[in-house]
Amino acid sequence: HSTLQSAPANTPGRSVQPVQEYVEQYKPRIADVESSAPRYDETNKARDFPRPTCMASTDVRMLLTAKSRGFSTGSFNGEDTVCQCYSQQATRMTTSFDFCMSVVQNGYFDDTKQQPAYATPAGLSSNRLNDMRDGQQRGLAAVDQSAQSTKPSRFNIIPDTSRTQRTIK
Repeated sequence: HSTLQSAPANTPGRSVQPVQEYVEQYKPRIADVESSAPRYDETNKARDFPRPTCMASTDVRMLLTAKSRGFSTGSFNGEDTVCQCYSQQATRMTTSFDFCMSVVQNGYFDDTKQQPAYATPAGLSSNRLNDMRDGQQRGLAAVDQSAQSTKPSRFNIIPDTSRTQRTIK
């Protein structure tokens, strides 16, 4: 015997919904994801989509960890390599090794982003002119090729020149 009851038939402005139909509205379509229940269909409209940012490494420790966690691994330039992509919300994205390495090497073009406008003496421009310091390169893998090291580096630090520098006082 169910303890749930339908609303009284004589309630003004309300229709009677059978108990089973009401309960079904709250059952998630995807286990453990409450927001996948039919009740939330009208509120769950996409407002954005995942944009990948990917990293690759040949570090042995990262490779061991990656293989145990199911990250994409493969061979690149004859070396075992791990490659993983993340969204702008820092959530892990499942991609193929080839796709991940392509993003690492070539970047990912997002045609939904509007080209930034820069102020120039002639007005607004989409080109960022004379904005770099001497010797600084802009790109996905801008690395000082003249630096010599006897020990291979594990990470290349690339300065982010896409944002203005802020000073905390």
